[in-house]
Amino acid sequence: MKLSVSSVFLSLLLAGRSLAATYALSDNFQGNSFFSDFSFQAIADPTHGRVYALRFSIRRPS
Repeated sequence: MKLSVSSVFLSLLLAGRSLAATYALSDNFQGNSFFSDFSFQAIADPTHGRVYALRFSIRRPS
């Protein structure tokens, strides 16, 4: 893939903006109240059982 000067410049510009952004913690989920801050729903399985569980070594090879 051939990169142009403008695409490299744009990538560096966007990377710089994201690194310069400030972030603040808006919610703190820890301790005994961890699960009380989530809303759970008793609904039918939307995947109809079509979930594939893989071993960690397969998902993220080292």
